[in-house]
Amino acid sequence: MIDLLALLILITACYCGNIAFRKLGTLFCLGVFFNAYSILYFVLGVLVYKYDINDGFEPDNLITVAKLSLISVLAFNLIYIPFTRYRTASPPNYSPSYQTVLLTFIVAVTANVFVLYKVGFIAYFFIDRLDRFPIMKEYQKLLFIAKMANLSLILFMYRFYAFRQKRDKNMAIIISIYCLFFAILTISRSELAFLFISIFYFIEKMGLISTRKLIISGTLMASLMLIYKGLLYIILLGDTNTSTYNPGEFINWIRNSLILLDGNYSSSDLPNNSYILAIKSIFLINPGGDALSEWFIERFYPEKVVLGLTYGFSGVIEGYLYLQELGVFLHFAAIGALFCYLDSKSNALTTALSIAAMYIMFRLFRSEIYNFIRTFTWYFAYQLLVIFIMDAILKLASAKARYSKLNATEANEEN
Repeated sequence: MIDLLALLILITACYCGNIAFRKLGTLFCLGVFFNAYSILYFVLGVLVYKYDINDGFEPDNLITVAKLSLISVLAFNLIYIPFTRYRTASPPNYSPSYQTVLLTFIVAVTANVFVLYKVGFIAYFFIDRLDRFPIMKEYQKLLFIAKMANLSLILFMYRFYAFRQKRDKNMAIIISIYCLFFAILTISRSELAFLFISIFYFIEKMGLISTRKLIISGTLMASLMLIYKGLLYIILLGDTNTSTYNPGEFINWIRNSLILLDGNYSSSDLPNNSYILAIKSIFLINPGGDALSEWFIERFYPEKVVLGLTYGFSGVIEGYLYLQELGVFLHFAAIGALFCYLDSKSNALTTALSIAAMYIMFRLFRSEIYNFIRTFTWYFAYQLLVIFIMDAILKLASAKARYSKLNATEANEEN
């Protein structure tokens, strides 16, 4: 039964992903990415769990998880596909100035350097990720600012795409190396994925790579994710006890779902309404109350609780806990509507937001909606808003200075 459900999900995701690609003319749209992630988490994940973890056994609740996964893919695409418009080619428009983006990067680097100074280079990088969580929690405000380096990379790439200026290209290369450095030394799969998405988004946009090569590159990237963490643990930390092959990224959400289904948990057992918490997080970076991922690890793995560590949750099971299959449908239909809106626009702001959504899209599968909304708004949308406002202020100040200088020059000529 699970094999059949996995096949149906694969066919649906491939078919709908192809429609999204043909509608928008790019592999780097949210519809294609969602369906690609669906294959990784809902097809690969479920099959790995069945054959690698369960030795081919199909318990009823694992079948339920597979059914809910199919509902999720259908719900997303039933909203996204019909309402996403065919994107017409349009020239690049307004982008923050070179000086504004450069200042953003300098501020981000300064925040990161200060954290490294306080913690120590060796103490920050060459430690187990569990030991790094308390550090990240302690310096979360500075690291929040340091994340603006990601946005500066996107904006410099957009500027090079729009204006083809060498200085923008050079800065994009510098920041790419900077981000790769941190992705490797912090053994971060998500940061490596961000770099891949950002670079290849614009490589495709500028017509420098074929669709076939992009698909091959994406497949290789997904394969790398299975061994990246374990491999770097061995190389950088000398931890030979760590398995190189680590499918946990794609199957932990299934384990979490099964624990809740086996225990007959419902919304009344949760610490608070996760959807209300997600809405509150739009206005408050720390809205109070336990996120579902925090509640989950405290309840089921109390011995593993480390400040800042979670075992994720499950996007599929979140909606199910409230309204069962209808809740799952509404959950992913709403995501389809959001992504449909972002993919229907094409400017510097929506480009950066779309790349951000692609980057953190894995959270929709392996965590709760609060995690995605909070990260998307505070670490990307609001920071972009600050950058654009700062750019407008700097441009206004520059215009006033030029106007004053012009008036002064005219006054001198009259005298």
